[in-house]
Amino acid sequence: VQTVPKKAVTLAMSMDSTSVLIRKQGWKHATAATVSTYDAKGRRLDTVYIGRMPEKGKTHAKRLLENEVQSITRKHNFKHIVCIADGARDLWLFFRKKYPDAIHVVDFFHVCEHLSKLSGLFFKDSSDAKAWYEKQRTTLKEDSNGAAKVIRAVRYRRSKAKENQEIESELKYLQHNRRRMNYFELQQNNLPIGSGVVEAACKNLIGARMKKSGMRWTVEGGQTILTIRSLILSNRWDQFWTFFVNRHFPESAT
Repeated sequence: VQTVPKKAVTLAMSMDSTSVLIRKQGWKHATAATVSTYDAKGRRLDTVYIGRMPEKGKTHAKRLLENEVQSITRKHNFKHIVCIADGARDLWLFFRKKYPDAIHVVDFFHVCEHLSKLSGLFFKDSSDAKAWYEKQRTTLKEDSNGAAKVIRAVRYRRSKAKENQEIESELKYLQHNRRRMNYFELQQNNLPIGSGVVEAACKNLIGARMKKSGMRWTVEGGQTILTIRSLILSNRWDQFWTFFVNRHFPESAT
């Protein structure tokens, strides 16, 4: 049974993918998902980790995430529910459908990567590009109307540049995610603005074990490893082992 710290006020969920080498199939995307709780000062209290081998539509990963959120929210009344992801369309369709009333946040650092790319498209001189990027990054994070101001700045620079499809694509990304980029307000409420927890899970839960030199996996064998690692990282191993022993060896529990 998942316990929830009494001082938890925020629940944040996230999902991301990383490549794993599958036998006879090549590199495919495995999924990491996290459900974290935070206190009123924005400090992370604990995290439940979910790891799934490559599957169509992330079906099982999404269902497990839903189950975890449902289990935790049954036991505790959270002031804030937050969904964090990058710009992946399928994830936002999922979050909008399942958690329409949650706070939706596109990862701040992913947005900064797009701003950095734009700076290189707008300026030939690297120092000019860096100065523009730093200004927009600060505006995005520290201005109450940051998203709108950054988009206006991009539009202005676009009007001074030659027609470029990459610029158009980056601008569309910002416009599409504008409502999910209220970083100033989020920080004022001590809410997370980045998906660092799930990105770390991609590395520690999946990558550190599944991407060692020469490794190739079957989906079934890899899933066994990911399930065990998820239990350990979520501090659920003892709980699982007790359940396993009681179910399969009931005589040993007496």
